Amino acid sequence: MLQTRNVMMRAISFVAICGFISIVGPRAAYSRGVVSWGGYPGYEEVRDTPPGDDFVAIGAGIVHSLALRSDGSIAAWGADMMGQVSGAPTGPGFLAIAGAGHASHAIRYDGSIISWGSDSYGQVSDTPSGNDYVSLAGGGTVSIALRSDSTVVVWGSDYYGQISDAPTESGFIAIAAGEEYLLALKSDGSLKAWGPNHWNVVELTPMESDFVAIGAGGGHGLAIRSNGTLAAWGLDWDNQVSDKPSDADFIASAAGEAGYFSCVLRTDGSIATWGADDHGQVSDTPVGLGFTALATGRYHGIALTPEPATMAMLGVGALAVVRRRRMR
Repeated sequence: MLQTRNVMMRAISFVAICGFISIVGPRAAYSRGVVSWGGYPGYEEVRDTPPGDDFVAIGAGIVHSLALRSDGSIAAWGADMMGQVSGAPTGPGFLAIAGAGHASHAIRYDGSIISWGSDSYGQVSDTPSGNDYVSLAGGGTVSIALRSDSTVVVWGSDYYGQISDAPTESGFIAIAAGEEYLLALKSDGSLKAWGPNHWNVVELTPMESDFVAIGAGGGHGLAIRSNGTLAAWGLDWDNQVSDKPSDADFIASAAGEAGYFSCVLRTDGSIATWGADDHGQVSDTPVGLGFTALATGRYHGIALTPEPATMAMLGVGALAVVRRRRMR
């Protein structure tokens, strides 16, 4: 999942959930197709990618995916063992989406949140009330939402203090959720991480104050600096940290929530991936320019295509959710 901020007056948020990024902003003028790659055999998070060119946002759970249409309706596909696909609400009226392990979340036009799928950690039954939410991110056991007043609310598991240790101050502009830990970006460009410190993912969080985008994986984190360079830390079993590219042209990142690969979007709209490739997460990455959003699950990636006409060339593929909001 993950989010970003523009150093100027406007922020574009990318939410990292289940290793996915979200981009929100349901306007028909920005509609694109969806492409997916990788995928675990039998879960069909790639094969069942919906056709069409009217999508404005995407999201990924561990083995399922979501896409938001320009009319505000939601498409869901992939594994459905917990109702994370079949339980999706019907009809228009939604502004943002997020996969959260084997659960899913969405923000309605009125700013309220609806959840469906697995409730193993209270991801559904403990969904926060209110109607002032602007973005979402979901991990394997915990979810997070950003309010219009720039504060955050967390629900799900509190086994490692994900809820009780959540920051209470305001000033946040982007949020991301790993499998169990949480990451947030403040308006001053600094990072805040909390939850379990497995593989030192919390302790090693960079202390700089020039970040503009974030992503959270199963046990590693990603953050993009204002100069376009990338920071990566935490779990490195499959070189998802050490193999990070050294270029300076990145604008968004995604890290599989319960997976071991990383994915970034360049300024030219091309996609770079590295880390685990046991299901084609890296080797099957679509080529080309002009992609506008990313999301990653445990075994698959998703993206919004540059133009609807290029889908046949690219094959099936990826997701993301985008939301633009004026900085206050």
